Amino acid sequence: MKKNIYNYILAFALALVCASAYAQPEIYPAKKQSQTIKIDGATVHIGNGEYLENAAINFEDGIITYVGATLGAPEAEKVINAKGKHIYPGFISPSSNLGLVEFEAVKATVDFAETGDNNAHVRSLIAYNTDSKVINTVRSNGILIAQITPIRGLISGQSSIVQLDAWNWEDAVLRADDGMHINWPEMPNWRWRTPSASAIKKREEANKKQIQTLVSLIHEAKAYAEID
Repeated sequence: MKKNIYNYILAFALALVCASAYAQPEIYPAKKQSQTIKIDGATVHIGNGEYLENAAINFEDGIITYVGATLGAPEAEKVINAKGKHIYPGFISPSSNLGLVEFEAVKATVDFAETGDNNAHVRSLIAYNTDSKVINTVRSNGILIAQITPIRGLISGQSSIVQLDAWNWEDAVLRADDGMHINWPEMPNWRWRTPSASAIKKREEANKKQIQTLVSLIHEAKAYAEID
């Protein structure tokens, strides 16, 4: 499964790298691959710091079937000459609110946060908007997968991992509800002024109260999970 996902990511990256740098972002998801494709003659960066010069990449049905020297690469129905170009794996954006907000100044387009301390029930996946115009721009710059993450509250909710080339969130999801996000209380960054002793003490007391609340919520969740 992991191998297929990796191949899927890289196959999409190839199409992006070979596209014109001046092309407009694609508005609609790509069509299903209908023929075997070979990208030939490029410098291929394989993701671990190593690279292959004058290499070829073959893929079929969105899955990479060959990465290696041009000489000996399988034939394909379509061949893309990528001599002088570089091919990289697609980027992954972790802990992102992509698809959950369009304009932060417009409240109706903001869907990444809920009120209250305990939002463990919140699933960012079902709020993910594949029609966001931001996604098209991000994808055209090589980011092909994102971890869509809620924010705010002590327990913000559940994130999910999606690929950015989809018609809806059901098609986009790669791993649903991959993690629960907790915001541990911390001291603020007093960058513009030195805080008074009373201000520091007040914040320390507030943090201690939030930690007690968080510990209580975790104990309650544990007890609930152990109910037969």
